[in-house]
Amino acid sequence: MFHRLSCSLIIFLVWHMPARSQGGLKAILQVVIESSWVGSNSRERSEVIIRWEDGAFKLNGQSIDGTLMTDLATALSEPVIAEVDTDNFGLTAGWLKQHALEAAQKRAERETDVIPLSGYWSAALPEQKELLIRSLSDHGVVKTALRSIFLKPTFSSQEVVTSATIIFDDGSRTLIESHSAHEYMLPWTIQTGRQITYNANISRALAALMPADATNQAGLAGKDLGDEFEVELANAVMGEIIDKWNLVATEAKVGDTLARLRKNYVIEKADLLEFGSREGISKYGESNLDALLHRAADPPNLSYQMVLPFTEGRVQGLDGFLHAAAGMRVQVMAIPWLKAYIREHAEIPFRIVFAAGKSLSDAPLSYFSTDMQSAGKERLAEEVRGKQAETVLLAVGGLYHQSYWIVMLTSG
Repeated sequence: MFHRLSCSLIIFLVWHMPARSQGGLKAILQVVIESSWVGSNSRERSEVIIRWEDGAFKLNGQSIDGTLMTDLATALSEPVIAEVDTDNFGLTAGWLKQHALEAAQKRAERETDVIPLSGYWSAALPEQKELLIRSLSDHGVVKTALRSIFLKPTFSSQEVVTSATIIFDDGSRTLIESHSAHEYMLPWTIQTGRQITYNANISRALAALMPADATNQAGLAGKDLGDEFEVELANAVMGEIIDKWNLVATEAKVGDTLARLRKNYVIEKADLLEFGSREGISKYGESNLDALLHRAADPPNLSYQMVLPFTEGRVQGLDGFLHAAAGMRVQVMAIPWLKAYIREHAEIPFRIVFAAGKSLSDAPLSYFSTDMQSAGKERLAEEVRGKQAETVLLAVGGLYHQSYWIVMLTSG
């Protein structure tokens, strides 16, 4: 596959002959394209030279369509595209509508050898499958998913380099280069202004000037968009909708529980986890309903992380949570500095944890006690243990960069 190869592309453009320019574009006199890729055991290289000779652009002595040069000049004159754009990339509304089902099915076919972290098609409900297909044709969802693909680093044992030197008729020159193995070999770095552009028109224009068998021509032309890229895009879209996907499945199994919760809370996430919970606050081997809840009256960044046992097809302990939730919130917001801190730092998520019938369950208490003993603060650990039932555990920060705060009111 193109994007698994190490690629390099060197383009030498000489701009000249303003008499042949159109629409204010500088005319191109010559294009030299050098492209190569290095695989694990082999390498390839091509050189394409196009010159203005005898009143025409020629490649290996054969005339080529002059509009191809105009297309390249136009692409190079276009404004910088600061981040990958769906329409410029080729993922138009028409393309998405045509390829949505195909992308979902191709992703499903790869579950045996490229196992997704979540969102298994083979075990999905019809409603979940419909959600993925609908999302793959949703321009807004795909836009976010596409950008996530390009933000994700590509890992390769080979170096990937693309560079182009452009010389203008006034003697100035611009260097553009890329270290990307993504589709269209995007982005380009314009060294003159130290700008980054995700303009796929540049890549397509260069590809149109190259013979079909030239090295990297297929990748520059985006010919992979109908194959491997569809799977990559479907995986990225699944990452964007995974909370909705899980909620659909959870609704089908414990809809009555979720209906009771919706009387007082907005359900942001809900999933039935067969082993433990996301917070690691319940025992592995247990099945749990793990839900993230929010009250409309609370600050937007304050929510509840509720973990309840799921046994014999039913959620256990919901009444206990509903009874305790209001008190836990009051305890957190009763501390003036903490209340102010939550409201002033809207970018930081705060989650009141509830598991195993209480906020500070045995598992996190055990971790805390161990840490306090190591720090020589056994008395503090014993004090917290003695008031475990009245203590609130507050998870602060994101899933992979968070800390736990113990909120305990004391008399006097």
